[in-house]
Amino acid sequence: MLALFTLPAGAADLITRWLVITNAPIGNTNSLTLNSSVRTYTNSVTASPATLIQETNVIGWAATNTANQLTTYRVSFGHQITLGTNFVAVRGAVGENLTLSINACCFGFITNSTQSVAVPTFLVRVPLTTEAASNQVNIGSLLVQGLSTSSTQAFATNSTAVSNLLQKGAGPVQDVAGPVRFGGRTAVSSGLFATNVFTDASTNINSVSSNHVNYGNAIRSEGSGGNSLQVGSNALALGSRTVAIGVDSLATNNDATAVGYAATATNKAVAFGRSSKANVGSVAVGDGASALFSQGAAVGAGTIVSGDFGVAVGDGAQAAESATGIGRSTSAGGTNSVALGYGATIGALAQHGIAIGRDATSTHSNAIVIGAGTTSSGTNQIRLGTSTTWIQSPGIFADNTHTNTTFKGTNVVSGRVDFTPRNNSSLANGNNSGVVLGTNVFVRLSGATTIAYIGGFAAEQDGSFHILRISGSITNTFGNESGVDATPANRIITGTGGDLSYTNNPLVIGIIYDATTARWNLIGDPR
Repeated sequence: MLALFTLPAGAADLITRWLVITNAPIGNTNSLTLNSSVRTYTNSVTASPATLIQETNVIGWAATNTANQLTTYRVSFGHQITLGTNFVAVRGAVGENLTLSINACCFGFITNSTQSVAVPTFLVRVPLTTEAASNQVNIGSLLVQGLSTSSTQAFATNSTAVSNLLQKGAGPVQDVAGPVRFGGRTAVSSGLFATNVFTDASTNINSVSSNHVNYGNAIRSEGSGGNSLQVGSNALALGSRTVAIGVDSLATNNDATAVGYAATATNKAVAFGRSSKANVGSVAVGDGASALFSQGAAVGAGTIVSGDFGVAVGDGAQAAESATGIGRSTSAGGTNSVALGYGATIGALAQHGIAIGRDATSTHSNAIVIGAGTTSSGTNQIRLGTSTTWIQSPGIFADNTHTNTTFKGTNVVSGRVDFTPRNNSSLANGNNSGVVLGTNVFVRLSGATTIAYIGGFAAEQDGSFHILRISGSITNTFGNESGVDATPANRIITGTGGDLSYTNNPLVIGIIYDATTARWNLIGDPR
């Protein structure tokens, strides 16, 4: 096998001799001489192929036979043989004096060409020791250079030619481009081994490869999903654009991210922390945080979201569907509920409930409890503090749509008290019973023109109080236990044992309802 290489050298002549065959050579008569070595044409089988050229009457075959003979049985190593249709070109070594001649017959003719080359060429054979000793070093260097720049083929993985490519024992530090895989263990220092690229102090761990990108147990990349990334022993990124970082981490479906030991995320979810779990667009952050339903958020160690759209924030916080639990050990167990504060709890059946404060508890739907230890006692209620808790407000609670407000304890009213008046024109001449006073404290009674007998007012709650102003130039009589009012609970007790009449106008008098006797009582006698 021949290989052509160039050697850096000075300019020299490169001589080429052209043998053009115009007629079929005549066997045993025609011959050619190359550097004193004679080749004779023959038509017969010969026992001396090194000096004889087998030919026919076809010119092309004669040329072919000539080239084959000169290539196989060289005069001296270093000649390049070129074959055409009817010619053979012999090129000598750079600087060699090449001579070529034919006998005086007419089967062809010879032409010469000389070329000056700045970088001479050499024909090289293997073993290299057959070359001149002065050229062996240069030829060997050019062999390596040629393989590096021109070769399109790779060495076999088990080839000894690549077994010692890394420099041993000396600097500088060598940079290796591209992926590198070490089979088995390679000692790098006393008691320390490189196992599959990475360092292991004592144990050879089986290699793990992922799409031939990185190797080893310490780090791993390129998951099975498109554009995915996995880092860590047994980390798996199985879906498109997924990321799994940490030992035994798992990211599945698409666009999921799991970071931490045994973290698990799927379908656009994010799980961050040891054993954290998130699903369907949810976020779980913290050791053991779990958000396994759609679009939830669990933030803190041991937090649990057990329904869609739930939010749990704080160590051990829990939240149900569309619920929010914020604070250590909070539990928003009812749908759409809110629990705020350490240990605040909403029961599983307390939908739409709110508990605010340490250990505040709502176990009824639509109930709101505010204050440490406050507990609901029914649905649709608001409880502020416990029975032993004072709730103070420097401002004003004002809502004219609420009735039956109860004040307990000692109530001090500082400033003016105003009662909004209500006009009642239902009094008639003669007898009146079941007069409806309404919800206002101050009531202006009118209507009668000559006489008004009042047998009773519509019964109200225990302690209900009214101030009555009766106008008009009439006589007003309050009947004591009058049967004019057919309903006993509506009747009046005057306190005198009999009816009371008043002629002075206007008349101002107070009445209060006593539920124990189911009667109205007059307050004072204005006479």
